[in-house]
Amino acid sequence: MALAGRMRLNTLLFAGFSRYVKRHTCSKLAMAANPLSRRYRNRAEECRRIAESLHGAETQLKLLRIAADYDWMAMRAAAFELQQADELARSFAKSKTKLI
Repeated sequence: MALAGRMRLNTLLFAGFSRYVKRHTCSKLAMAANPLSRRYRNRAEECRRIAESLHGAETQLKLLRIAADYDWMAMRAAAFELQQADELARSFAKSKTKLI
């Protein structure tokens, strides 16, 4: 990935990651059903599988770098998801609602 692309990616993830996730998910429950971190990890694995099937070293390297970027994004998304789960658990505990 080009340097400019990495800079845009870093800007998105650091400056507005929580806003991005909130805009692109219907609810916290929908996010829990198919977490963003899992989707990023799946994309990373797909990039690695494709890289294994290719013969050009340069193309393989580019795909492996993309996979590493997806892994990094998955790690950031997982941290965000843990934070959201913690906030949801705290609000649930405050409401004193009983589970069925």
